[in-house]
Amino acid sequence: MLLPIDRLAGQGLSNGEIASKLDIAKSRVQGCICMVVAFLENSGSASAGSIRLSRGTAITAMTK
Repeated sequence: MLLPIDRLAGQGLSNGEIASKLDIAKSRVQGCICMVVAFLENSGSASAGSIRLSRGTAITAMTK
């Protein structure tokens, strides 16, 4: 499920739009995005702090 969410988020869709397109709960979309951010943070990626979704109920990257 992560790959379709990642692809649609990369196209600029909001969490709600992604959930609607994939027929899943918005909370599942948010959870998947949080997992990606956590992975990037744990891998030491500099991009983790700059992840922002531009539309909808965007999550803000967690900071250490």
